[in-house]
Amino acid sequence: LRSVVRLNKAALSYSALAALLAFLSLALIHLAVLRRYNLREKFEIKRQSEQQLMEAHNKLEQRVVDRTRDLSEANRVLELEISERRRAEQNLQETQKELIHAAKLATLGQLASGISHELNQPLAAIRNYAENALQFLQMSQLKQTDQNLEQILKLAERMSNITAHLKTFSHKTDDQKGPTDVNQCIHNALALMKPRFRESATRISLELMDQAQVLANPIRLEQVFINLFSNALDAMAEMPEKEIIVRQTSTENTIVTTIIDSGSGIDPDRLPHIFDAFYTTKSVGVGLGLGLSISSEIIQSLGGKLRAANHDSRGARFEVELNKTP
Repeated sequence: LRSVVRLNKAALSYSALAALLAFLSLALIHLAVLRRYNLREKFEIKRQSEQQLMEAHNKLEQRVVDRTRDLSEANRVLELEISERRRAEQNLQETQKELIHAAKLATLGQLASGISHELNQPLAAIRNYAENALQFLQMSQLKQTDQNLEQILKLAERMSNITAHLKTFSHKTDDQKGPTDVNQCIHNALALMKPRFRESATRISLELMDQAQVLANPIRLEQVFINLFSNALDAMAEMPEKEIIVRQTSTENTIVTTIIDSGSGIDPDRLPHIFDAFYTTKSVGVGLGLGLSISSEIIQSLGGKLRAANHDSRGARFEVELNKTP
């Protein structure tokens, strides 16, 4: 009986062990299946993530390509606009230069009759001196001959100065600025205007500084003074007494040249428009209204200012302010 009991216990132990082993086997199989499923799920998620990342990368690259193309096109259009604007500015500058030169030639045209008189007088005198010198030479009066020849040389030099000045003034000039003697420009302008001053019996009063060096273009500055003097003469045309005062003052960095006439002044309503192109207070057919406009542009291009106002006691006052030479 004991043997039977012992065998039964052993059989039960083996059965329990077999059942345990079977359970463990099933558990391991289940874990293996779960692990495989989890791995497959992770691989699928990874594959989908990589695919999504690749699609996002491709979209980003396409957007970069599209954006680069758009920027390149925008840059091309911008460069074209800049180029066209530069050409337009260059054409405008050339037009302004031509306009200034045309106004200069128009001024010379207005002065032509007076300048012609200035040349005819010494020419007539030269002829007389030459005829007298020939007669003195025939009479062997060498001293008188020399005196007449000296007068001829002086008159020829005077004519040479006039023509040289005309040639310099009429010549096209660039926009280069440099040290400029304002007083010399004023005297040159007065020399060209001298016939008109004499014809109109205009008195000129100069109150100039000893030294007036500014940064400017001498030919352009001379043109401005001629325009202002001519404008002053027109403004005084009906006045019984005509006088132009040219006065200079200085600040720390600038020199101001003021031109005052004895005319009737400028209508206050017209003062704000005095430098507008084609704006004129003169009669129809007298001037185009460009003189003051061009003068203002010239002074601005030289880094200065041109101002207009009515003088305290009489007439109009124009101020030309330019920077001193460094």
